[in-house]
Amino acid sequence: MGDMKMPSIVFFDAAGTLIRLARPVGETYARLAVNYGAVMSVEATERRFRQAWREMNVGAGSPPRLTKGWWKEVVRKSLPEEGRVGTFPFDDYFEELFRVFARPDLWRVFPEVEGVLDKLEHCGVRRAVLSNWDGRLRGILDGLGLARRFEWIGVSEELGAAKPDQRIFRAAESAVGLRGREVWLVGDDAAADWGGAEMAGWTGRLLMRPDRNLEVALAEVWSEADL
Repeated sequence: MGDMKMPSIVFFDAAGTLIRLARPVGETYARLAVNYGAVMSVEATERRFRQAWREMNVGAGSPPRLTKGWWKEVVRKSLPEEGRVGTFPFDDYFEELFRVFARPDLWRVFPEVEGVLDKLEHCGVRRAVLSNWDGRLRGILDGLGLARRFEWIGVSEELGAAKPDQRIFRAAESAVGLRGREVWLVGDDAAADWGGAEMAGWTGRLLMRPDRNLEVALAEVWSEADL
């Protein structure tokens, strides 16, 4: 690895890195809306969700912590007109939707994840999670059998900042007692994950699925360990 040090710990992003949704967001939004008397187009809802996600991230000024209130506004912006009529019980709908996305069965683990975690454990590399998420993440990872694989799971809602804000990296360092280039972060967002890690003085590793998955992104570790 030349002058680069082997990681003492690898932090993982969550969505897009360890796990993915089992079905499109718009499909889940539309399916649940039927129970509240609204029939929504899956395609329109998905399109509006993606637009709302961009607006709430890019237009926020600072990285959003993804609190429950933040998610409520994303959902509000995502619903087509038929889901925003005066008789639609939006608050009740959102509360159930928020619980639904906490269910592990709505999520899938990427196929290489378990093998990568096994290899890191074999190499003596510590493992943790640092995600722009809320507290639901722990239950999701636990239900998918992943939570036990990490010594610490940090989420932006609780840490008071979101990647790439340097405060979340400082909080993570305090939690695990390590800092510097031996601390790695691997994720799928160039600005939040790779850029944030590099600004923090860590080593960033970027995923670009499907060609560059976790196995490829951490290939230097396997090479150094002769695995």
